[in-house]
Amino acid sequence: MSHTPIKLLIAEDELNLSYVLQKELIRQGCVVTVAHNGDDAIRFARQEEFHVALLDLMMPGANGIQVLRALSEQEPAPEVIIMTGHATVNTALEAMKLGAYDYLTKPCSLAELTEVVRKANEKNRLKRDNLVLQSLVRHSVGNGAATRTGHHGIITHSEKLYTVLSQIELIAPNHAPVFISGEAGTGKELVAQAIHHASPRRTKPFVTLNCATTPESLIEAELFGHEAGAFAAARTRQLGLFELANHGTLFLEEIGCLSPVAQSRLQRTLETMSFYRIGGTRKIEVDVRIIVSSSQNLHLAMQQDLFRSELFHRLNSVRIAMPPLRERVEDIMPIAEHFLKTFAPNRLIMISPETRRVLTSYQWPGNVQELRNVIERAVIVSQGNLIQPNDLLVELASRDAYAPRTEAGSSYDSVALGMDHGLGMVPEAIGVAKPEGVSVVRLDETERREILTALERTNWHQGKTAELLGISPSTLYRRLREYNITKRMMRAQRATR
Repeated sequence: MSHTPIKLLIAEDELNLSYVLQKELIRQGCVVTVAHNGDDAIRFARQEEFHVALLDLMMPGANGIQVLRALSEQEPAPEVIIMTGHATVNTALEAMKLGAYDYLTKPCSLAELTEVVRKANEKNRLKRDNLVLQSLVRHSVGNGAATRTGHHGIITHSEKLYTVLSQIELIAPNHAPVFISGEAGTGKELVAQAIHHASPRRTKPFVTLNCATTPESLIEAELFGHEAGAFAAARTRQLGLFELANHGTLFLEEIGCLSPVAQSRLQRTLETMSFYRIGGTRKIEVDVRIIVSSSQNLHLAMQQDLFRSELFHRLNSVRIAMPPLRERVEDIMPIAEHFLKTFAPNRLIMISPETRRVLTSYQWPGNVQELRNVIERAVIVSQGNLIQPNDLLVELASRDAYAPRTEAGSSYDSVALGMDHGLGMVPEAIGVAKPEGVSVVRLDETERREILTALERTNWHQGKTAELLGISPSTLYRRLREYNITKRMMRAQRATR
């Protein structure tokens, strides 16, 4: 029998025979459910998903053919083996037309029966795998293999990140949940991929969901799937990400953005590793490792009753804190060189010493993701074989390369650098003198109010909000994280006023 237990339904009204079959097939490694009439068999099949069904043809209530018809309407349907002591050509033909895998005549040997069950399960497994693969392709999910650059794809000369790498080696072999904290753009997903790649689950799917960018109304359907007809738009059955990540890893980004209802359901799922699809009646059991990340302060969210403490403590089995790029200056140039090779693989292009000083003096509020964007832009606009300071984004190129660094752990003031926030350049970036008395804080507050106003006008639809503000969705997403703006938090603040 397969290493994965075969979930087998036996429908047999002869008590002695059903007991013998149950005992033998459990000995072979199957998980067996027994029904002594056809009606119970149909009821059990609606409550639980079976891989193979062994049906007696003549039973009280619904007979074997009627049970076969009911099972064939399910998706995925179990492979059905009809077994009877009253074999006729007509019943055999009818059973095969309805999709029965095989037809056995009593008495048959246990060895023959277990071999047929094994082959039927193999066919069912191939159908299930094909369904999962189709869904994985639709979701563009890979196996999470890390880029073979540096350690687990992580480029570093920093003692802080070497500590993270040591943590990855320690925690990867087990199955405990992992919570990765850190600012936006610090590489939390890369660490999650590294954990998956170094784990026994490396050959199985690595599935991700960004809770901040997925509409609240779709979160549960994405995670748990739905049955056809579960709601107006559910025309077909859809597998959820928990099913797609079965035996692999599910990475939930920005876990703090989950609604209270989704948090509650996620907590129950993690406790039992089972759930029901939306609109479904059959319990789905999975084996999934959970990794989550957040750039929010979840302790503060718990104090404000925006995040369930029970869920936090379940997810916080192992904690990894990602240091921001400004706290590991020694990594800036190695990472920049890596991106240079990535974006200009066929060009003999280098970074000038002046540009190096600019890059290492900048505070990188957007961390590695911002550095990536800067190098990509520089490669595009660079005319020669050296990237010069004027090839960088204006907020880097226009500043003194030796600008003093802020204290470790503080957020660099991007407005003071004249940074383009996507809502129009602030005066200093375009060479216009800043009026006296206008503080950086006031500019931040003005931008925050503009974003909130636009969100309210679009009923918090992030795509429409970005269009209204004239910025990209990714820029809006970064701003929401920087200003810690969430719909629930804003409503909670209003409620306390």
